[in-house]
Amino acid sequence: MSSAENLLKQYDSQVNAAYRELDENDFPARLWKKDASLWSKDSAQQAAIRNELGWLTVPETMSARVKDLASFADEIRDAGFRDIVLLGMGGSSQSAELFATTFPSAPRYPKLHVLDTTVPEAIRSLDRNIDISKTLFVVASKTGETIETLSHFKSFFERVKVKSSNPAGSHFIAITDPGTRLAAIAKENRFRRVFLNPPDIVGCFAVISYFGLVPAALIGMDVATLMDRAIRMCQSSGGRVRVEENPGVSIGAALGALMNAGRDKLTFIISPPISSFGLWVEQLIAESTAKDGIGIVPVCDEPLVDAKSYGNDRVFVYLKLNNGADAAQDAAFEALKKDGMPTVQITLADKLDLGEEFMRWEIAAATAGAVIGVDPFVQPAVQESKDNTGRILAEFARSKKLPAQTPIAEEGKLALFSDAATADALRGKGDFRAMLGAFMNLTKTGDYFATMAYVSPNPTVDKEIAAIRKAVVERYGVATTFGYGPRCLHSTGQLHKGGPNTGVFIQITQDHRESIPIPGAPYDFARFNQAQYLGDFQSLEAHGRRVIRVHLAGHDTIVALGALRREIVDAIAR
Repeated sequence: MSSAENLLKQYDSQVNAAYRELDENDFPARLWKKDASLWSKDSAQQAAIRNELGWLTVPETMSARVKDLASFADEIRDAGFRDIVLLGMGGSSQSAELFATTFPSAPRYPKLHVLDTTVPEAIRSLDRNIDISKTLFVVASKTGETIETLSHFKSFFERVKVKSSNPAGSHFIAITDPGTRLAAIAKENRFRRVFLNPPDIVGCFAVISYFGLVPAALIGMDVATLMDRAIRMCQSSGGRVRVEENPGVSIGAALGALMNAGRDKLTFIISPPISSFGLWVEQLIAESTAKDGIGIVPVCDEPLVDAKSYGNDRVFVYLKLNNGADAAQDAAFEALKKDGMPTVQITLADKLDLGEEFMRWEIAAATAGAVIGVDPFVQPAVQESKDNTGRILAEFARSKKLPAQTPIAEEGKLALFSDAATADALRGKGDFRAMLGAFMNLTKTGDYFATMAYVSPNPTVDKEIAAIRKAVVERYGVATTFGYGPRCLHSTGQLHKGGPNTGVFIQITQDHRESIPIPGAPYDFARFNQAQYLGDFQSLEAHGRRVIRVHLAGHDTIVALGALRREIVDAIAR
């Protein structure tokens, strides 16, 4: 069982005021009654919210389906499948990614891979590392319309037709809401199984539903115990439990109160064996709280620095796993407490305590939304980027051209692009490094620095970006975030466009040496990927964000990224 310890003394008055207000409004009881008026006074908005609160009771629903999930997993194992590939984006993929990296497959069960990128080199790499004739594809999309997921499906369905002696549909299952286009595709192509998810759950709250539990079951996870832990947190955070003793509501109320007091950078330190929890909780917090120009900025996987380097806009949460703790994290967290930073420590007895944490943080996100005055269950900025991509692809279908961008500076294999306003501010500053430094110096106290890398996910990429983030924290004292594109469009993208205008953004893009067609589409994955980052750039520009793009030319992306890291570190050191 996980336990929590708070050290928020300097903000006791604000936090206790939030607790009292929620108790006076009977928040815990009304939450479990699914009272939509907790988040809006508008009747139409309340009707929409009521249709998004199924996550509160889904643990009980799914507990009744554990035996069926286990039986299906055994069927897949016994059929000889060696690999599972989940095709999804955002909430449909990040829970599966968490399970894939946190829990090894049980003996004889297949290995789980997650494909949530349109970078063709990454798609080709996955293809080379699986035996497609022994692979089950899980096509996951709540709406059934997710363009990346359907494009992946089309591509791999054609590959299975060629490579497998079995009917292609027997290699595919779907997870979607009832009545979607994907459900119809699955029926038409005779998928092995279709899991129809409860439709009253928004994607970022869907981990304890079929979207998370089907992939977990397929690798032989102990889903029954995971669900028992989730139910335990529901009971601990129940409607009769006062806010201060309520583990889910209390942390959400505290985070909302801290955000209102200027502490809006929620920074997670997570024990290495469960570090992938960061990606999941990042998308939950970003999508649920960031809108209407306000929001909590989740910060995950940021390199640790001296406590004196952090700004006074931070709150730190340490998720510490028993028998999996890291000495450097322990020392850093103790230093933060001694420095007077607001901190929360949550200790997990074992990895399956993540079941409790899923529910704790979903309740916390919903509570924080009520405290700061936003609807946690809509993500308008995510749809905006989707619309931009669709518009650019439609124009490409007509003209065979993508929007043109001209670099304002170049250095070796690096090309710097910016919007018109930023270009005017940077011109005349000197060479590539000087312009880069001038852009970085736009960073102010209270900002955050966000890197979105539209490149193939790779441990070396992670290390290079981590070095950039560390240099930025130490130089400017601001929080930093990192996400791979297009994954980030479906998670932190809501924060980037809908949250506060405190972000400083750098897109990193690469040349594509692979050309992978998308059956039935007038563009391939390379063009698709380009349309996504160009569309997102346009969206950031339209919202008045400070943004540049650095393109890594040539076919050695890692070498070019190393050069960019050196340019940034040297530029800000000046």
